[in-house]
Amino acid sequence: AGGAMLRTWEAHYRAVTAIAFTDDGSHVITASEDSLVRAWSVGALLDYSASSHLPPTPVVTWNQHTLPVSALAVGAGGAAARILSASLDRSVRVWHLPSNSCLASASFPSAIHSLVLHPCEHTLYAGGADGVIYAADLASPVLAVGGNSLAVPQKMPGHAGAVLALSLSMDGSMLVSGSRDGTAKVWDCASGQAVKTFTQHTGAVTVVRTMLRPPQMLDGAHLKSGTLFAQLAKRVELDCAADSAVFAGPGRSLNIMVHPVSDADEGRRALGVDRSLLLSAS
Repeated sequence: AGGAMLRTWEAHYRAVTAIAFTDDGSHVITASEDSLVRAWSVGALLDYSASSHLPPTPVVTWNQHTLPVSALAVGAGGAAARILSASLDRSVRVWHLPSNSCLASASFPSAIHSLVLHPCEHTLYAGGADGVIYAADLASPVLAVGGNSLAVPQKMPGHAGAVLALSLSMDGSMLVSGSRDGTAKVWDCASGQAVKTFTQHTGAVTVVRTMLRPPQMLDGAHLKSGTLFAQLAKRVELDCAADSAVFAGPGRSLNIMVHPVSDADEGRRALGVDRSLLLSAS
């Protein structure tokens, strides 16, 4: 990959707020401040035939949100996947691309800024402007009848500002959240309790990601040598006995946070996941 620009097009009338791909790469989903959610064929976008100079046409446009769309999540299944959109109109909607229909919706007490889907697709987590993380059950029978409202059985309060970012661990047991209050939290999904809070950021936490930790990635000696993430930061602050390493550069920061997994969690240890790696940015 050379990083060359392949295509630009007018996808929305206002700023694009979220982009997501289906897992097979066949479609890209876009959301905007114009309250629209659109699906585009990647093949059509990269068509270099004589007709490629024409403006691309979305495969489908969903317009049932009434305020800007803030986040997207896409399930498994390629072009047949369920697509979830969150909006400042206090709703999350579940869309079905093949049928161009809304399968279900969930209403919340506050505007929704972030969204993540459980790997098994039975639960969605939505981050609210009120600092609360909400969970809605996608395995509910109401999904059999399109357009029904989903119940919101679980609330996870704890942030003092809007929840701007969410990410789930690989097995879906732990949830990571980032907030406008400058903190990132780790939650136990089963109990809905926060088990760890990170306060290293000095501004709003806008992105969080979880990934499997390569065995050598957080070796203390390797970090101190300055070879790891050397291009990301000019200054490294590291306490090998602490739970986090903070990489700070001019005007930006990247936090690498290590959350130990309990010795009792034999299932995850059997998979070699003895520590999960959390990344956040502000």
